[in-house]
Amino acid sequence: MDLNQTKLTKSEWNSVERPVDKDEMKIIKLIIKGFYNTEIKYNENLSLISFIKISDVNDAMHYHLFTIHFVPLIESLIKKYNIDYTIPSKPKSCNTLKKSDSFKIENKDKEYISNNCHTIFDFTIIEVITHILKNRKKKLPQWQYFYYTLSQMKIQTIEGVNTFVIEFQNYILDSYLSEMKIESIIENSQEYIEKNQCLIHYSDIKLYGHQQQLFNIFNKDKVSNRNLVLYIAPTATGKTLSPLGLSEKYKIIFVCAARHVGIALSKSAISAGKKIAFAFGCNDASEIRLHYSAAASYVKHHKTGQDIKYKDGNKKVDNSDGSKVEIIICDLLSYEASMNYMLSWNKPNDIITYWDEPTITLDYSEHSFHEIIQKNWSINLIPNVILSSATLPNENEIDTVIEDFEDRFKFTYNRRLIELKKNKKELEELLESLKQSSESSKPSDYNDYIDIYVSKIENIDIEINKLQQNIDTPTNVSVIKSYECKKTISIINKDGYVELPHLLFDTYKDLRNSVHHIRNNKTILRYLDLNEISKFIIWINRKKEMFDSSYHISNVFQTIEDVNMLNIKLNYLNILDSINNSLYKWTVIYNMFIGTRIYKFTPNPKGIESDNLTKAHSFDSKTSNNSNIFDFKRTISHDITSKHIKSSGLVNITTSDSYTLTDGPTIYIASDVDKIAKFCLHMAKIPANIMKEISDAITFNNTINNKLTKLEKDYEDAMAPFEEKEKRINKDTIPPAIKNMRNEINNLTKLIKSVTLPDVYIPNKIDHLNKWTNLSSSSSSSSSPYTSKIIDSDVEKVMAIKDVDDIWKVLLLLGIGLFSQSTSITYTELVKEFAINQKLYLIIADGDYIYGTNYQFCHGYLSKDLIKDLTQEKAIQAMGRIGRNKFQLDYTIRFRENNIIRKIFLPDEDKPEARNMCRLFSTDYSLLH
Repeated sequence: MDLNQTKLTKSEWNSVERPVDKDEMKIIKLIIKGFYNTEIKYNENLSLISFIKISDVNDAMHYHLFTIHFVPLIESLIKKYNIDYTIPSKPKSCNTLKKSDSFKIENKDKEYISNNCHTIFDFTIIEVITHILKNRKKKLPQWQYFYYTLSQMKIQTIEGVNTFVIEFQNYILDSYLSEMKIESIIENSQEYIEKNQCLIHYSDIKLYGHQQQLFNIFNKDKVSNRNLVLYIAPTATGKTLSPLGLSEKYKIIFVCAARHVGIALSKSAISAGKKIAFAFGCNDASEIRLHYSAAASYVKHHKTGQDIKYKDGNKKVDNSDGSKVEIIICDLLSYEASMNYMLSWNKPNDIITYWDEPTITLDYSEHSFHEIIQKNWSINLIPNVILSSATLPNENEIDTVIEDFEDRFKFTYNRRLIELKKNKKELEELLESLKQSSESSKPSDYNDYIDIYVSKIENIDIEINKLQQNIDTPTNVSVIKSYECKKTISIINKDGYVELPHLLFDTYKDLRNSVHHIRNNKTILRYLDLNEISKFIIWINRKKEMFDSSYHISNVFQTIEDVNMLNIKLNYLNILDSINNSLYKWTVIYNMFIGTRIYKFTPNPKGIESDNLTKAHSFDSKTSNNSNIFDFKRTISHDITSKHIKSSGLVNITTSDSYTLTDGPTIYIASDVDKIAKFCLHMAKIPANIMKEISDAITFNNTINNKLTKLEKDYEDAMAPFEEKEKRINKDTIPPAIKNMRNEINNLTKLIKSVTLPDVYIPNKIDHLNKWTNLSSSSSSSSSPYTSKIIDSDVEKVMAIKDVDDIWKVLLLLGIGLFSQSTSITYTELVKEFAINQKLYLIIADGDYIYGTNYQFCHGYLSKDLIKDLTQEKAIQAMGRIGRNKFQLDYTIRFRENNIIRKIFLPDEDKPEARNMCRLFSTDYSLLH
């Protein structure tokens, strides 16, 4: 997390111009359209009708297509599996097809449709039904997996699905409903629900519930005069994109302490065509800069009066004219300047201040930001404020903040009211004096003066009435709490086991405290491992007398539609809270589960210099294309490795444990990043001779880089007189001496040596896997260890970096980068570039990068040295770096200190963030002018 309150760098400016990818653009458009239509949703999957592009859909069309494409398939199923189903006859209401529609159907060759049937939803329904019948006939339990899939496909809103296919689908669901066992769905919920590719692939795309709630507060015709919104939703659920929707009606001031969050939003806003301004490191409004699309006017040449143009043809923007700005993105330092800038063009009630992660730095007792935060809160004139964070304190913990917001605006309104009444009195006295003046002393335009004074008094009365209404109307305080739960990110303790409340707490008192805490902070639900929860629910339901009968499976999950990830996790909490501890001692239950628990990953004997590794299979999460949606592989749910093989704790991330880091990059958060770096390099076991070659090359490159630094500085100084504002430079005007300097720079740059490491030392390359595991290129795709994607041109960039320790250059060759405030800007920008393009295997980050690192990580480590300063909220923020954007991958967060896990699962009596928020989000009236 970059907390520097400085101007944007050139590379940051350039980055905002890169358009977002196609899929993200669809989400952005959905959010924008969803502001006024919160129920909006779409589904890109095609029915047969959509595939052949028929617009006028009727029963005749459905039946005609059904007869041609689906009846032969259904008849085959009826015959093969002895189904008691009658093909429907043509309805009497069916009219003859239009000639134009017949022509379209005839032009869509039947073979062409058959070859593309895997992309057509109607055929997918038939395919799933086929799997149900096939597995059921063989008496394989997998048929229930496909039955559950079919039942969930029914609720999607795909346009134009053949009505007769739906009729057959309903017949199958009704016929085998009585044979379905909900216990089986729960027992296999990880496979049936969490890793069911079909459910995600065919699901509707719609707004998150928290976005709907937020938009419904502000999209009404009449909105409260003052709005304070506490916006609490899990990370990676679109909170920071919500301002794009709000900007359909309001002007937005987006405030962020972490600049990269603002840069990411600006990139999305520009791609969506929003007109934005930037305020980073600004002391006053004169330093605010507009994006070119937000320009309302341009700087004129003082002599010609014409618009000044640059060499590329663009006009010089007048940044003082922000009349077209829809969103201004600013850091904490620049809030006052941004607010005054926006108020120059808009009324306060037409603006929303959207404060992203307001608790950043509030875990510290003292911080340089604290004074800025209190000042921003105190001088704020915008009556619509959204405080947005996944870990924002609950409203009862910051009640004084809410009261202060109400009181401060009443104070401001009352002060303005006094000022207006004083002005009104003065005008009334002037008016009365004018009326009482003698005829001879009355001005010639006496009546005009009377009209002016009367008009001014009337306008003041209008404003006084509005202010009085504002004072009398209470602040609308809205609390949005969301706990979207579509994925599981498993918590792994230092010993390599999945951690959950029933596996962590040996006393029932602590267990219940944990349950109540999770209920109050439901964002933690995503970190409860679904597989382990399901095992517990199935086990305890075989001993129904142990807990409240209202939470038995049969009473909670009365229909198949009730079985989903969220309901399973909530049922788990309810069961834990209702155990009859007087009859069935919790310690006995706890010890039983602890005695039978298994490692998340089968220990790798090669990590203790053995030669064997048994591989555990799971669903293939690498691919999501239709061709393998129904590849059903049963997850091994027991540890087939002997118990005496002890887990390494998954710390050997450059050798024997690297294979457990699958599907995407990993982040390792620590206080002492150098210690982790040295450990990674030491464990990589790179031979001394190879290390010497690398060290010699880096030393040589450092010498070249030092020469380049001096030479480039001299070159820039020499070129300065020739670089006029109009930038009219050509080769003929540059002196030979300067040209020679440029040639020397080019020649020195060519001398920089590239360095390579053999693949056997780079985590999860094929040679590396062959050495440290039995996984290889011929292994099943169900295992997908992730490796770096550093290529030769990347290595050249690494070797050219100045002002960074040699160890970090070597680690980049291994695919390991560093996020730290202490590294050079050039190095940090390169690591950011690699992270965006997912070229790195591992990123080591110091604690300042806990908030708002929006790169995609599939796994994370929290170092034991964080325990001293890591608050509960900051720990949850750290966990929020994992599992962003994509579903159905194997996500884990691995703790090197178990006490941090306890801190997450139990209420924290001392919350510095809440305490400091109450202290700093308190108006300092001395700052109000």
